[in-house]
Amino acid sequence: MSSKALLSFFTVFCAIVFAVHHLGKGRPAVRVERDEKQEAVVEEEGHVVTRGVISRGKPLALAMQSSGVDGSLVYQIVEVLGEVVDLRKCRPGEEFVVTRGLDGGFVEFQYIKDERTTYKVVNDGEKLISLKVQPEIEKKVERVRSNVDQNLYDTMLLLGEHARLVVDFVEIFSWEIDFVSDVRSGDEFDILVEKEYVGDSFIGYGKILLARYKGYFGEKWGFFFENGGTADYYDGDGHSLRRAIMRAPLSFSRISSKFSLRRYHPILKIWRPHYGVDYAAPRGTPVMAAGDGVVKYAGWKGDYGNYVKIRHPNGYETGYGHLLKIAKGIGVGKKVKAKEVIGWVGSSGLSTGPHLQYEVIRDGKYVNPLGIKLPPMKSLDKNLLPRFQEHVERSTSLLQNWGTLTVWEKNKIYSTL
Repeated sequence: MSSKALLSFFTVFCAIVFAVHHLGKGRPAVRVERDEKQEAVVEEEGHVVTRGVISRGKPLALAMQSSGVDGSLVYQIVEVLGEVVDLRKCRPGEEFVVTRGLDGGFVEFQYIKDERTTYKVVNDGEKLISLKVQPEIEKKVERVRSNVDQNLYDTMLLLGEHARLVVDFVEIFSWEIDFVSDVRSGDEFDILVEKEYVGDSFIGYGKILLARYKGYFGEKWGFFFENGGTADYYDGDGHSLRRAIMRAPLSFSRISSKFSLRRYHPILKIWRPHYGVDYAAPRGTPVMAAGDGVVKYAGWKGDYGNYVKIRHPNGYETGYGHLLKIAKGIGVGKKVKAKEVIGWVGSSGLSTGPHLQYEVIRDGKYVNPLGIKLPPMKSLDKNLLPRFQEHVERSTSLLQNWGTLTVWEKNKIYSTL
């Protein structure tokens, strides 16, 4: 038996088991058919339903035809659907569903772009029409807290959270905490975050309303606060958590060599200063600009290999060495924003393996990126502080009394944040 036939047999077997399992729950039986052309055709509740997935190199029209949908119907659907969506922007992994009657007559087409957006084509009695359907999304504030076990990323995933929450949380404190060198097992984190649901199905995260991290360096708080259309994260005194530059311009790596005035070079076999911190990371890891600034140098620089230097306000400069390559458009005079990708981790120049050499220069002198203390970029205006302090009190009250509050009480406090 061919591998294709084996795969077809296995798929049909699984579908039959699924159908039998659900017969006792009052759901209608589902008959599954497959052949070499069809991907997933089932008969349910008097309809024939064809389901398929867009794949790389197979646009929507071709994917439908490959699933056994008649070419003339495909043409009609694509023509009408193109009135509400740019079909050139269909992406691999997006799904479609074609529903027909048992007589083959068209009933409905769905193009499921994501959990938030579905495009439909239906028959209004005279012609096919297209429309955009967006489900009702409910936002709930939830608490996520734990002690770190080995690292923050894996700890959050073991809690059932998604990588997006880790990235958003790290971004809040990235100006104050180096999540490569500062994190220890046993550290505490606490988050109040909006979660979005369609029915009972989780579809994504909203804003992190409050974040707390406690480690050997002390306790850090971040409060989300909006004012006049602008929003940022502030500490409990109203100081922005943003700094002129970040402590580390990449996430989830490890320090392989620290700043030192006298380090033994592994290749040259001599003692010499090491004016930066080496972050070992997989080849191709994105490297971000540590802050807003202007590119002062971008190109090959001897032992540094591919190298970028950025000039920031208040006398600061940052350097990024041994890059795999420099991002397109990054050249002398180019203005960059904090966290904009400027290149990728590599091993160019005099290097023993993939890593980033990150340097910080202040007023012309190299300083240790791990020990530097930077003032906040801005603080809230004094006239806003009373309102901000009320906001802090409500936020911390919600966090501290989470276990004793009813759902109604939580929603009432959440609505005022």
